[in-house]
Amino acid sequence: MNELEKAELRLKQAQERVKKLKSRQKEKDRKEDTRRKILLGAELLNLVQKEPHHKALLNRLIDQMPERNKALFADLREKRS
Repeated sequence: MNELEKAELRLKQAQERVKKLKSRQKEKDRKEDTRRKILLGAELLNLVQKEPHHKALLNRLIDQMPERNKALFADLREKRS
């Protein structure tokens, strides 16, 4: 194996390491984003339980969701007359 082939091999290996590192970072970022959403949602639900006057905000947020997601929150919504 000549010097050029060795350099190309090292380059390919380095590119693979970069690809793996980017993949790991993307996975980490996705997990952190999911965790933030879960924690924020839990805090919002706790706030509404402790301070019911915030229920209107919760209802507005739910109203903005796609129809397919609204059913998940049916038990949290205010009864409307």
